[in-house]
Amino acid sequence: MVLVTVSLWGVLPIFLKVGLNYYSVGTIAWFRFFFSFSVLFLFFFYLVRIIGFYGDHLL
Repeated sequence: MVLVTVSLWGVLPIFLKVGLNYYSVGTIAWFRFFFSFSVLFLFFFYLVRIIGFYGDHLL
């Protein structure tokens, strides 16, 4: 997990420098938030579906 994080943070400035030649800052920020939301939504959707975590044990 740490290696993935370090790798993504390492290539981020390179991708941003290249991406800013073609897209505006707002467009890049919008795509980054949309991609992050999509990945987290799918992760939590399958977490609830596969593991069955509904929070009942918290009551």
